Amino acid sequence: APRSAETDVRAGIVRAATRLFAAQGFDGTALQEIADAVGVTKPAVLHHFPSKEHIRQAVLDAILEHWRGTLPRLLLAATAGEERFEAVFGELHRFFAGGGDRARVVLREALDRPAEARKILAGPVRPWIQAIAGYIREGQARGRDDAEADAEADGVLMLQLVLAATASARAPSPRRAPVSGA
Repeated sequence: APRSAETDVRAGIVRAATRLFAAQGFDGTALQEIADAVGVTKPAVLHHFPSKEHIRQAVLDAILEHWRGTLPRLLLAATAGEERFEAVFGELHRFFAGGGDRARVVLREALDRPAEARKILAGPVRPWIQAIAGYIREGQARGRDDAEADAEADGVLMLQLVLAATASARAPSPRRAPVSGA
């Protein structure tokens, strides 16, 4: 079905907000900046989303919706073959690296609002963490991994490491002042 102008503006707001939240954080982004990035007025943004918090939720919902669509492939990679570790982390990296600013938005949320981020991500991320924990437990049973390690905590840590690595790889480099010649 053809998309309406309303849908296009709404999607544009979510895309622009995703970029801005990734670069500046939610608190560091003004509604006017979102409007300017989309090429509409601030009242037009508020027509689609009653508040900046509603835009934040739409950004997170878009990321989580994509995650839900990708999750079956991640879980399949977690249960298939001897190269599960590489398959899972390859899929996880592709998910975050392929989505522009997903990793940076999720990482900023985790840093800025850890309690809220845990609640938001608990459902969609839990199966992935359980799959990784199962992989770690198998390694523990075979004597390859530390038997005392908390497999689920290690799964969370691995997710955080992938997020941080992916987010920092996409981070813009700081501008440097030109060095004057001697």
